[in-house]
Amino acid sequence: TMALFFVFLILTLLFRRAFCGLLCPFGTMQELFGNLGVKVFGRRLVMPYLPDRILRYAKYVVLLITVAMAWLTGTLWFQTYDPWTAFGHILSLDELLSAYLIGFIVLLVTLVGSFFYDRFFCKYFCPLGAVNAILGKFSHLIVRRDAEACINCSLCSQACPANIDVEHELSVTSAECLSCGKCVAACPKKGALDFKFWRWTISPLLILALVAALYFGG
Repeated sequence: TMALFFVFLILTLLFRRAFCGLLCPFGTMQELFGNLGVKVFGRRLVMPYLPDRILRYAKYVVLLITVAMAWLTGTLWFQTYDPWTAFGHILSLDELLSAYLIGFIVLLVTLVGSFFYDRFFCKYFCPLGAVNAILGKFSHLIVRRDAEACINCSLCSQACPANIDVEHELSVTSAECLSCGKCVAACPKKGALDFKFWRWTISPLLILALVAALYFGG
């Protein structure tokens, strides 16, 4: 577990929140429900500005509580409330409805929430996402937009699961960026939007390969 933790730290320091955007299975599940919602509503719904801004800080509160309770109790305190742990016990009905009941309720709320607002748990309540957001600020991997090459089609902003207004940023440095590369992949103009690592331009597929190799290799 500690080996995975340190691999995770290195991964975040290099590639920001790429684990969240490219590897996290719970994030994938939320995106599947989010994609279903897009098909039903015909567009990606966006949380109203004020509640969105307030809820974005909730994951840091969850992180502080999780760390404090783990320290005080000396146990995996968050496990009872963890929706992914609940999903792992979904075939054990007795355990699911007793030891992991709260986590199961959070799981259901998350999936329903993701149907309306993509990556509901990732954006607002994930303590691991909060760790990623903090450490990711030290990474040199960012999305850069060339204002002269940009044709202002808004496809990048529409593709972003974190609802970042990529179209009006020169450098995407937001802690909410998942480094998923969807904005770069959606851009129809070559050179208008790219991943930059220091001075180098890196393709989203290469980042995916490097992230997977580092995580699973570790």
